Amino acid sequence: MLANTGVRQRLDQARLNRPGPEGPALDRAALDRAALDRAVVDRLPLDRVLLDRAPLDKPALDRAPLDRPPLTRARLADLVRLAAAAGEWSALVRYTEDERWYHRLECGENHEVWLLSWLPGQRTGFHDHCGSSGAFSVVQGELRERTPAASRPQPVSAAFPAGRARSFGPRHVHEVVNESAAPAVSIHAYSPPLAGMRRYELTRSGLVLAAVETAGERW
Repeated sequence: MLANTGVRQRLDQARLNRPGPEGPALDRAALDRAALDRAVVDRLPLDRVLLDRAPLDKPALDRAPLDRPPLTRARLADLVRLAAAAGEWSALVRYTEDERWYHRLECGENHEVWLLSWLPGQRTGFHDHCGSSGAFSVVQGELRERTPAASRPQPVSAAFPAGRARSFGPRHVHEVVNESAAPAVSIHAYSPPLAGMRRYELTRSGLVLAAVETAGERW
């Protein structure tokens, strides 16, 4: 962990919300699986998934109230850019063939920052962030993001070379993949800290909810 390194100091200085000592990591309640099961329809049309997500989000999240409000997309983008510029990530990064490697750099009350590595061909699959907004910056190599869009048969695709950052809101669904022949590294920030992720399969009729992962079980 980087609680006492330059990364932590620089991230503290970059926060634009009111100053104050860091609180303990948020002890949030687990996702309400029963509520999720009731909310999930076998197949959801693409426009329903992307444009009418509120009925699914509400029962899925059971968060404790935050003393500090969640960070905005702009502040999350600033966090990942600052962590990337600090450079300490290069001494921490590892690569694993079985699955993507990840390491949490920081966890505050209203946000968290992660370091991820990607070998060629590794991907996330389509997923959301259970109501958390986020941002990521590629610090080595190149990644590609695919985002499903209503009324389009194929996801929108965008390349992210090193130095490019991207932020997104709490209802964003995407897939990130390393399609290049070289390893890639990225830094991600979420606010509030992730309570879980919902995974989807993209079919001809739209996105189909395939699984729900909760914080503390997989990461």
